[in-house]
Amino acid sequence: MPGETCMIFVDDSNVWIEAQKFAASGNSHMPKLQDSDRDPRLRIDIGKLVERLRHNRTQGPSFLYGSRPPPNDSVWKAFEKNKFETNIYDRAYGGKEKEADNSMSVDMAAKATELRIEAELMAKHFGDPKATEKKDKTTFIVITGDRDMMPAVKRVLDCKIRVELWGWKSGISQAYLDLAAINGLLSVHLLDSIFKDICFTAYRSTRKVKSVVGGKTMVLRDVDESREEAICDRLLETGQLFWKTRWDGEPDLCIEFPKVGQIEKLILQARQLLPDVTILSWPEYRARFFNKDPTDDVKTANMYELLDPDFVAEDEHDDAKIEERLQNPTLKSTIDYASGSVSGNVSGNVSGNTNSNGSGHNSGNASANASGNINSGNDTGDDSDGGGWKTVVNNIDTEKRHRRVVNQRQDCPYGLRCKKQDDCGYRHTPQERQLFRQNPNRNLGMRNSRMCRYASNCWRGRDCLYAHTEAEARDSYTANRRPPGLRRRGHQAASSSSSSSLLARLYIGSLPESISQPRIM
Repeated sequence: MPGETCMIFVDDSNVWIEAQKFAASGNSHMPKLQDSDRDPRLRIDIGKLVERLRHNRTQGPSFLYGSRPPPNDSVWKAFEKNKFETNIYDRAYGGKEKEADNSMSVDMAAKATELRIEAELMAKHFGDPKATEKKDKTTFIVITGDRDMMPAVKRVLDCKIRVELWGWKSGISQAYLDLAAINGLLSVHLLDSIFKDICFTAYRSTRKVKSVVGGKTMVLRDVDESREEAICDRLLETGQLFWKTRWDGEPDLCIEFPKVGQIEKLILQARQLLPDVTILSWPEYRARFFNKDPTDDVKTANMYELLDPDFVAEDEHDDAKIEERLQNPTLKSTIDYASGSVSGNVSGNVSGNTNSNGSGHNSGNASANASGNINSGNDTGDDSDGGGWKTVVNNIDTEKRHRRVVNQRQDCPYGLRCKKQDDCGYRHTPQERQLFRQNPNRNLGMRNSRMCRYASNCWRGRDCLYAHTEAEARDSYTANRRPPGLRRRGHQAASSSSSSSLLARLYIGSLPESISQPRIM
């Protein structure tokens, strides 16, 4: 139909998380990941996604709904470049995204209602069918699968507006399929069918530290940058999560497998997949090329976890800015080896005879002395070989770091009643932090619930822990009787003036006499 318009509504978290699950599950485009149920390397080309969904129609008002974190806002900016209005919210206590979901539902219902009312009024009072034609030529494209959106979808359908619902097969509620079977205005489409057109795997790293984990890394010698993508595509057949990193000015390519316990068998498998490439284990490579400090000039290295809050997406592949960041001594990380670790700059002596054939097998012995000893025997991949090297566990807890980032952006539900006080990982107001520091190890939960004997003449002002008016004491007592979640800034509706007055009336008869009486000093 000529002149058609589409309005696009995107549930960012739903489409992103389900896309990573689809990529890791194994499909006709890429093999299944054996060590993860999500592929964090997956990227979605927003421009291609919009182009496929638009399908030669005019793009009308479009909206993206997401939650913090991630602190990295490159996704939001990509949508803004494609004419989207972004609506980003903090997650609710417990990590839920209710505000984003509710906002998307309200906007869908509001836009549909506007089109319906405009069409009815113009036809009834002016006899103008243009508004009706506009409504009939408008399609709502909704990218989600969350059943919470069902009421909003039904509202749009009630306005006689067509809805195209797109989602990943694993994330679409059966309720949408059932509704589409009885309502011709709703059609359900799978993003799985256009995966190859809109998605790609980003092998290159984005982490800002200068490190490799020896027991999880293999080195590919003399690899031209033009071959990197093809080589990584072949390594997908290992079924293991990996990323690539390269030293500045060096032809060697490092491939790190973060979840592998023993890398010897993977090295043998990689040599079979890439017979024309010399592949060395990290200790073997380190012993043969010991004059290169492994912490020097490492370009980006990526764990594919949430980015740090100070990371700027546009600088991801800017070598000048990367180098400037890498010179920060606080970013230097520990490099784990066979039976020892080297932190910062590595120095030591290497002795022994090392020979390598064309396939990169180490037929000799190599030893190096740094802060620990490094020994590498025959690279046979035999886990039971007593002369082999063992993996040192990386102590970086990425899940704990992720939780810390989330907590720092959420209000503490206990406020001044927080028992951890200034050690709390959640967000507190500056006034709360100041009171914690001024009153360590004191219970501030009943602050202002007793009268100050100095009343209006108190010199401590807002720092005083006691009330100066009876109204202040009653308000404080009422607030302290509420559940923790109702006291924070994110729940203003629950603490409205009407509910406060109701609670005051309920509790006024049970207020202790100490509230209305000055305390005895």
